[in-house]
Amino acid sequence: MTSRSSRSSLTPIRAEYGGVLGGFVDVVTKSGTNDLHGGVWEFLRNDAFDARNFFRAGITPLRQNQFGGNAGGPVVIPKLYNGRNHTFIFGSYQGFRQSFANSGLYRVPTPAEMAGNLSGERPIFDPFCARPDPGRAGQFLRDPFPGNMIPAGRIDPIATKIVSTLYPQPLNTGLAGTNGINTRPNTTDQDMYTFRVDHQMSRDSLSYRYSHVKTPVVTSGDGGGVAGSTFLREAGGYNQSANCTHIFDPATIFHFLFARSYIDLTLRSKWDNANESDLAPQLFSESFACGFVGGYGGKKCYIPFIQIPGIAGVNEF
Repeated sequence: MTSRSSRSSLTPIRAEYGGVLGGFVDVVTKSGTNDLHGGVWEFLRNDAFDARNFFRAGITPLRQNQFGGNAGGPVVIPKLYNGRNHTFIFGSYQGFRQSFANSGLYRVPTPAEMAGNLSGERPIFDPFCARPDPGRAGQFLRDPFPGNMIPAGRIDPIATKIVSTLYPQPLNTGLAGTNGINTRPNTTDQDMYTFRVDHQMSRDSLSYRYSHVKTPVVTSGDGGGVAGSTFLREAGGYNQSANCTHIFDPATIFHFLFARSYIDLTLRSKWDNANESDLAPQLFSESFACGFVGGYGGKKCYIPFIQIPGIAGVNEF
């Protein structure tokens, strides 16, 4: 595999590479030969071999394995076909398994804050008492809630449902300003394989390659995203190409190349304290419009991203 950096906008770009904003990578796959060759490999990382992070009390758990194998050679079918010097195949497989622990700290609303007691926070002003400031044109005055306590009747029931359903219960982390810690592992299970066949004739060369990758990644929410949830990002795709080269004479060559790439990305979240199926209607009402959030045509309702400064955010992506 070779990588080439992006070029200046003043430098002509070869048509075979197309136009790119960043860089581009050339990937060259092997073809089989007249002899059967192959290999296997394994790359291991484990917390048993790691040192402790200076800022952590212990070693962060880690399990990582990268393994695979490849093989190539001539296509030989006994008594039917001998592909030596003509037809070759090559195939490879690579697996990647990784699991490492989280240690993210975040903050969630406390039961007292959910009930409207914000006495430990900055002043909370009543939005319904806004009035023009007689001493400053174009400015307004508002009164703070007495004791920084929001009356129960002024708390939106939808907000209460969101907080009580999606946020985990607070706990003692030993660090001021935080009351939640994410220690669940992040896991990646990737499988990737490639198959290639080549056929050589006197003046013609044909080849076909197919590559596929599937990468499900499971992470869990923390202060930077969804609190108390598991997040699945499943990416997959394939790339295939076909080549044909014909030699007319020593000065004239015809080359044809076809290639296609396809990527499929799935995002899904699951909360510890809620059923992920049709979560939005459960929280809001039967009249909740699914298309209001993201225009998904009513196929599924999604909770929009909700962020309060200093509090872990929640959403369904």
